[in-house]
Amino acid sequence: MIKKRIISTILFFIVFVLISGCNPGQLVTFSSPVKVTKKFMGALNSNKPAKALDLICESMVIPSLSKDYLKNLNYEEISNDGVLATVHVTGEIRLENEDLGALKKNLDFTFLLEKNGNDWCIQRNSLTNIINSLIDITY
Repeated sequence: MIKKRIISTILFFIVFVLISGCNPGQLVTFSSPVKVTKKFMGALNSNKPAKALDLICESMVIPSLSKDYLKNLNYEEISNDGVLATVHVTGEIRLENEDLGALKKNLDFTFLLEKNGNDWCIQRNSLTNIINSLIDITY
């Protein structure tokens, strides 16, 4: 019974993708680069890496942050020519750790986004900016 349900679900997904002409990684549609960036950071902050992956052009494994770690996020669209866009993100990570005490890290990085059909998606190499931004955490 369970095997039949799984097969039915997979078949439904394949048929949906074929009919809609969608790229399976691009099923989420958003109207602006800032909205995509906010949705991506929100998915990380809510510990939903699969949802965050839907917003990236080339899927890859990414770390997720536990809920409520990201504070005071600010998004600024620096450029947008209709094909490529740049969004600057600032904010901070704050958390309490029993062994280490209070941790704080200021965030300051830029996302590059590209238009794929009607959808904006985050370029894979933009994730390097996040990782580099998280390297030095102050205690």
